[in-house]
Amino acid sequence: MRVRRVAADEAERQRNAWLSAGDAKLIDTPAGVHAWERRRPDVSIPGGFRRLRLAVAMRDTEAVLVYWSVPEPPPPREEERWNSMLARLTGHAGATGWLV
Repeated sequence: MRVRRVAADEAERQRNAWLSAGDAKLIDTPAGVHAWERRRPDVSIPGGFRRLRLAVAMRDTEAVLVYWSVPEPPPPREEERWNSMLARLTGHAGATGWLV
């Protein structure tokens, strides 16, 4: 998982670049966060695939981008990390622990 803080216009550019790779679908997220998911072949695993997600939380002048990439099927621990990060992005009081 990679987390970046960037200016709002840079976040828009990076989001558009990520979406331009194709086949991304919008996924359910808490209010204040938008996220997309896609898959691609995993060059390190013959015949395998990776699941990729991008979450964007826009603020006034900046945004937080979260890039997530795991082998398919995603291990439960990785899904937990993704959900924990979404909770942090929305300021959920129950979000504890390390950032990533």
